[in-house]
Amino acid sequence: MLRSLYRRAFVERIQALATRMDMVTRELTALRAEVEALRSEVGAVRAAQDSLERQVETVIAGGWDTTAIARRLAAVEDRLERE
Repeated sequence: MLRSLYRRAFVERIQALATRMDMVTRELTALRAEVEALRSEVGAVRAAQDSLERQVETVIAGGWDTTAIARRLAAVEDRLERE
């Protein structure tokens, strides 16, 4: 009698553990999908950031070009004024 009670309790415990394992497996699968989605978003953000960095570098370079042209123009104007 006790043996059958222990067996039933053991089986119920194993079934509860199996149910919990199934639930944990489903949660892990869902988390993996979320991680993959986040990886994709991070990749898109990195690409956008790289593009913005190149654009900013281009604008900065253009600013320095404008400064150089303005200095050359000022030098030409100074020469013309002296003549």
